Amino acid sequence: MMELPPVRPPALLDLSFVRRGGETRIDRRRFRWPFVLTGSFVLDGDPPYLRSVILQSSSGAMTGDDRLSQRIVVAEGAAAHVSTQAATVVHRADPGPGSSERIDLQVAGGGYLEFLPDPRILFPGAALTQRLDLTLAPGGAAIISDSFALHRPSGAEAAPVRYRSDITLRRPVGRPLVLDRQRLPDPPPAETCHAGLYILWPGADAQAAEVSASLSRALAAVPGLYGAASPLPHGMGVGLRLVSRDARALRRGMDLSWSAGRARILGRAPGPGRTGEKRHPAEPG
Repeated sequence: MMELPPVRPPALLDLSFVRRGGETRIDRRRFRWPFVLTGSFVLDGDPPYLRSVILQSSSGAMTGDDRLSQRIVVAEGAAAHVSTQAATVVHRADPGPGSSERIDLQVAGGGYLEFLPDPRILFPGAALTQRLDLTLAPGGAAIISDSFALHRPSGAEAAPVRYRSDITLRRPVGRPLVLDRQRLPDPPPAETCHAGLYILWPGADAQAAEVSASLSRALAAVPGLYGAASPLPHGMGVGLRLVSRDARALRRGMDLSWSAGRARILGRAPGPGRTGEKRHPAEPG
């Protein structure tokens, strides 16, 4: 399996998942502050080979000069669900230059990754630059999310927020096939909650139009949510954009999309402990 070149300096979080018999196991587990990883598990209702990890943060927030990095590799036949304990607050950047995060993901043929962190909560004056790079081998599948919410406390003085997110999807040893960039305008939009999801699976080229139309219809039924899905270039899968002024509506849209994506890829939706009990992000003020 071709591996990504290591993040330099080494990633603060570095995980590798492998298939051993009928189970997925973690064979590389390295983390430094602020990341905390206490264990992994298989949740009731999930396939027995799907291993879940909940990332925690010892700081609970990102400050104006944080430089975070993650690297997650899923080997052939392995399946992993990676989420976070809660939403992460991004504090005012001044006098620092702003926070940044680099995320490198790699999925081998026959591998499956769900990377579903909770939203970043951008406080007034926050500055965050994110880069997520997914290398997906032919035969591999993934569901990836990227989301944020603007925190606007009542009575607080307005302050600009800087946010940029670059999502790159590629095959091993190849040029990028999908590049999705988000950047907040100044002033920021009235809608405070935003998310992008990417559902990627083998044979998506023949099914993407049908799946996109079905997801768009389902999202239109969520009160307070604007959501739409469309086929991604080069037959990679389906991309979705969700916008809302309400954090609960955004979570409903994200859970609906993730559940539909997993049912399409694995043939079964997440168990009730996944969507029905999943933590809601903090409400923007």
